[in-house]
Amino acid sequence: MENCFKGLAFRKRRKRIENINTDFLEGIVNRIEVSATYSKNRDEIVKQVGHQLKVKFKLSIVDDKLVWKDEKDKNKGYDVLNGKKELTLNQEISLGGRGKK
Repeated sequence: MENCFKGLAFRKRRKRIENINTDFLEGIVNRIEVSATYSKNRDEIVKQVGHQLKVKFKLSIVDDKLVWKDEKDKNKGYDVLNGKKELTLNQEISLGGRGKK
């Protein structure tokens, strides 16, 4: 979920946001789509290997940018370059085992 907080709106508020509640999420998130991802295993059988989440925001806040009008005189203000409204996250299913050494 950390990737959701790359946007400018979140960078400015990160210190003020301690507990994200439902009202906050409903204010910025339009919808979340969850789908399964599949791949062949070593026996060439198609199995579910994870999930894909598409978070669709109400505003273009994913990877937005702040650009100063004058780098040397920041009192002149800045412009915000819009980012994207969608963030895609992929999560693999843990297959267990003892892991790598």
